[in-house]
Amino acid sequence: MTGKTHRLGGMVCAMAGYSLLEYKGLLINDVDPLLQLTVIYPFALYGSVVSDLDHHWESTPCKDIVSWVINKILHITGAKHRSWHTHSDAFLVFLLAIGNLLLHFATSAESIIINLVFSGLLLGVISHMILDSLTPQGIHSVVLLLISKVITAITGKKNFPTKIRFVPKTPYFATDGPWEERVRKVLWLFCFLLLLRIAMSYLPYDLVFQ
Repeated sequence: MTGKTHRLGGMVCAMAGYSLLEYKGLLINDVDPLLQLTVIYPFALYGSVVSDLDHHWESTPCKDIVSWVINKILHITGAKHRSWHTHSDAFLVFLLAIGNLLLHFATSAESIIINLVFSGLLLGVISHMILDSLTPQGIHSVVLLLISKVITAITGKKNFPTKIRFVPKTPYFATDGPWEERVRKVLWLFCFLLLLRIAMSYLPYDLVFQ
């Protein structure tokens, strides 16, 4: 998927994740819900494209200094575009570990900010993974890779899948093709519906249901 589609995915996941947290009563107490969304939203947008910082610098979706540093670190570690470093379940686990480590040493006030920032980042990265699993290339799965190695060791067969993808390898589903255009339209629809839902939650109950 292209950057513009991933950013739409980040918008959807930010508002959907916020709505789910609100519905389940899992938002941070004593912090205005809309303020929490205000922090989550931009970090979800960044998280939605951070995986593509494994591109060559000229093709990266963000050109800020932090993204430049991340880009250089990724290439030092041998990352290539869509390699397991940034497009796998291992990347999600890595972010969760970093977030938990920061929370371990944070004060109560700092933990609020860290929770919101990493909630946004994780929602964005999850949206990226979901969208790229809807392409023929799919995303890497360390879990599937380990299962594959076990099955190969037991049976000698090497045809167990090690990637997650939900579409066939045909030109129709190629990046920036007709399939992606349809996905973008659906994402825009979800954006408007979720924004409407959030806006309505701030209207007086009597006004909504009169």
